[in-house]
Amino acid sequence: MEREWKIKSPGTPPADLLNFVDGNSIVAGYLMERGITTSDRAIRFLHPDRRNLTDPQELPDMEKAVERIRYAIDHHESIGIWGDFDVDGQTATAILVECLSGLGAQVNYHLPVRGRESHGISLPVLKDFLRTGIQLLITCDTGISENEAIFYTMGKGVDVIVTDHHTLPEELPPALACINPRRLSEDHALGSLSGSGTAFELMLAVCRFCGREELAFESIDLAAIGLIADLAPLKLDSRLMAQLGLQRMTARPRAWISSMLETAGLPVSRLDEQTIGFLLAPRLNAAGRLEDANPLVGFLMDCSPETIKNTAEHLETLNANRKWLCDQVYQAARDRLERQRELADDPVIILSNPTWTGGVLGLAAGRLAADYNRPTILLNDSTDGMLRGSARSIEGVNITEAIASAAACLHTYGGHPMAAGLSLPTENLPEFRRLINTWLRQQGLVVSGPSVLEIDAELSLSQVNREFYRAVKSLAPFGKENPALVFCSRQLEIATTRPLGRNREHFKFVLKDDSGNSLPMVWWNADESRIPSGKFDLAYSISENEYKGEITLQAEWIDGQSREETEIEFQSSHRMKVVDFRSSPNPLKEAISACGNRSYLIYEEPPRTDNPFSSGRYHLYSSDILILASLPPSPQVFEQILTKTNFASLFLAYPPSTSLAISAFLKQLAGYIKFAVEERTGLASLQDLAEVMNENIQTIDAGIQWFSASGKIKILAKDDQLYKFSLQNHAAQNEQVQKAESLLQFLMNEKQSYLRYFSSLSNETLSSLMEKIRNEN
Repeated sequence: MEREWKIKSPGTPPADLLNFVDGNSIVAGYLMERGITTSDRAIRFLHPDRRNLTDPQELPDMEKAVERIRYAIDHHESIGIWGDFDVDGQTATAILVECLSGLGAQVNYHLPVRGRESHGISLPVLKDFLRTGIQLLITCDTGISENEAIFYTMGKGVDVIVTDHHTLPEELPPALACINPRRLSEDHALGSLSGSGTAFELMLAVCRFCGREELAFESIDLAAIGLIADLAPLKLDSRLMAQLGLQRMTARPRAWISSMLETAGLPVSRLDEQTIGFLLAPRLNAAGRLEDANPLVGFLMDCSPETIKNTAEHLETLNANRKWLCDQVYQAARDRLERQRELADDPVIILSNPTWTGGVLGLAAGRLAADYNRPTILLNDSTDGMLRGSARSIEGVNITEAIASAAACLHTYGGHPMAAGLSLPTENLPEFRRLINTWLRQQGLVVSGPSVLEIDAELSLSQVNREFYRAVKSLAPFGKENPALVFCSRQLEIATTRPLGRNREHFKFVLKDDSGNSLPMVWWNADESRIPSGKFDLAYSISENEYKGEITLQAEWIDGQSREETEIEFQSSHRMKVVDFRSSPNPLKEAISACGNRSYLIYEEPPRTDNPFSSGRYHLYSSDILILASLPPSPQVFEQILTKTNFASLFLAYPPSTSLAISAFLKQLAGYIKFAVEERTGLASLQDLAEVMNENIQTIDAGIQWFSASGKIKILAKDDQLYKFSLQNHAAQNEQVQKAESLLQFLMNEKQSYLRYFSSLSNETLSSLMEKIRNEN
């Protein structure tokens, strides 16, 4: 969605403040926005001091909780910790276990396994947990809405201390103590804590009571990770806690942090909120979303070097799967919103699909909310007739309140203003959609028009230097309510383009301006259709990039606006040049060498992971030269290649076509189906399979139908581009198998005919054909 740019005007800073920040009016303006107008207040904001932390006793029920925990420690009672499976819940659990164990307590813990229990407290699992002899139950990052479970526990003679930060219910649960920052006023210094921050406050109070305050501060790094990962507002004590935690991580990093940074090629000195938010947190979250997060509690507290190494490697694999699954949900949702545009016009976007993996719905919903400037709810079907899912919001819309307005339709729900989880019977979805949209309209919370992007300052590229970056970085850690500074520069052009990432989902550019200044830029999760082809204005943040020991500054794309409309005409007097390298000993190597300094892209299926310029049909972008290292499997795919790229020359470097027998095709497809079942929760994308096998989507689909008819797989769910299936070994439906085989043979014969035709075209004929296709499109 197009965004409206608004450059801030914070006003003239006081002389005292301006002198303190060495005359940097941008830094002074940022501080003024946060009510910081004197050097004394700036010192407190920029330079953390643990003495400035608010007394945890200001949280309601803290005194009762401390006394009960001290009693449990003194009398050797078994303390049970019930956490949550996301990073905030993992770190909150680790803080409680680490500190209580350090005080000599007997501690056990449980994190819900998402696939079986979802968020919150499952009563059957709780009963099993209590049977282990728990005498005091402490919840963290959950519990505030779990009245039934807490009533049951208290009824069994087990005291409960709830620590949570989620939205308060109308009636607090019947626990001994309910420690929740939302019980304070919104402007209270402790009012924006996350689950891990709340758990830290409890342990700080307990450790102080026991004369062991330093023990609590040994866990403040975990609190910082949870706060940042949960996108808690980084203001007042939450910000101070994050600052102190980052300081401790840099000075005394835990072994698991060092291991994960080493795997990513980053030194500990580069550890900041960006590293936590985009490197550590997603990997930890992947375990909770896709598997069982319980082993991570020990990992977070540091375990054996071998376990740390093995766990870090496993998290890397899980995170890759998490990214793939999230991309599938996100793209499927985008495609549906393009087809049914009325769904994107409602005050809240609500979509459901049986193929979507529940553990990534919140991540995909967050991306869609940002794209469409709408709160977004994504749901998946289950076999018990319930829809379960996640919601993500935008600034100004409390999504949990909105969901609560339709509580009559729901089975469960809970969350905070920007994120929530919910479940409801499938038949209630239409009424839920009506009620929540009606409530948002009645509250005047309907978003219309483009979202506003606030820009801190307009810069020339020459102003982006290390001294300026250091001044900006002094305002970190950045996060919610303390966002990274956004800048804009005008009249830029892209000098070079290079894809990044396993799936070419990111791009690295070099920018230049009219004065000859240049600056590298990275665009994470780029929208290839929006890559500028002429002059444009750029909104961006500034970061550091380290490569082979060299640290450079780079821009990070936030938004772009075209400065000129350029229309490309393909005229017969400027035909595209075709150069044939197929007779060379090494066609691809020769073709690349012939490109010289001109930009090039290689169409190759499957794409080669060791060459960033090798791309399949779904990851193409413009370049001067397109090298065909594979034959397109159909005229439709060739047309797709032409319309998605803007090359002037085509280099032919593909090997001779070979005919693939049906048996070989099915064997290859079986391997990918097995991988999908074992590694990707049974989810497979037709587009991915077509690209990796250099086949047409219809052929892949026919192959899947053959496996289904043969009784080798069970199709659990399907939409336009996704299948979800499981392996089985049932009797074949012979008639359906024969039909699928006949269709497969027809489609494969069609492909071979096209490959022979394409290979026989002269350079002149191919050039004319490409010109015709481009003019028609």
